[in-house]
Parts: sequence; structure tokens; C-alpha cells
Amino acid sequence: MSLTLTLTATSAYDLREQILALAAEYAPAADPVIQPAPKAKAKPAPIKAAEPAPAPEPAPEPVSAPEPEPVPEPVQDAPRELTFEDDITPAVLSLVNSKGRDAIIGVLSAFGITRASQCNISDYPALLAALQEAAR
Repeated sequence: MSLTLTLTATSAYDLREQILALAAEYAPAADPVIQPAPKAKAKPAPIKAAEPAPAPEPAPEPVSAPEPEPVPEPVQDAPRELTFEDDITPAVLSLVNSKGRDAIIGVLSAFGITRASQCNISDYPALLAALQEAAR
């Protein structure tokens, strides 16, 4: 089944009103609410005489916990990977604040770049060292 409808409106409000009127006119009739059948009431269970509680079992002997294995400390010699946001940007800003724009231009030109963001990730350690050296 295919239905084509053309609406003409002079404003968004007018269009909204037309759509709401159509929706109300062609909305399916509400389905009657079907009530579930009442459940038969169960007879209460007869009350039994209380049985004596069983004798408590003897407590098991405490088991000693095994000693935890020592966790090896991380190797301090392994350098973490440098990131532009955490390492290069602060070094650039430090150099610009301490020595000025000309100092940063000199360091970047040694790497053949005009912006620190143009530096290859593999050159980050060398760039960071050059920035720190120039800031001294």
C-alpha cells in the first residue's frame, strides 16, 4: 500500500497543526484493556510443629593463608613513550615564555619544521632534549 500526502502551510506552526490533526483523525482506535483472569486463592499451608534445630557442626580449623608472591617492581630503565600534549607542548611553551619566539624558531628550524606539531613522533625525544637545552 502506498500513500502520498501533500501539505501546504504558511508557517511551521500551521504545518504542525495540520500534522497533529491528521494524526488524531487517522489514529487507530484504542484497544480495550484486557484484564487478567483472577487467580484462584491458594489454601494456606497447615502449620507444622517446630522441629528442633540441628546441633551446630564443629568449626573447621582455620587455614593459614598462603604468603602473597612478591610483585616485581617496574623497570625504571624503560622510558615511557613521549606524547605531544604531555611532553612537547609544555616544553615549547616554557621556551617561548623564557626566551621568546625567536628561540623556538631556531630550535624548530634545526628539525626542518616551522611548527612543533609537524615533528615526527620518532623525533620527539630529540626535539624535547633540544627544547629543554635551549630553555636553560
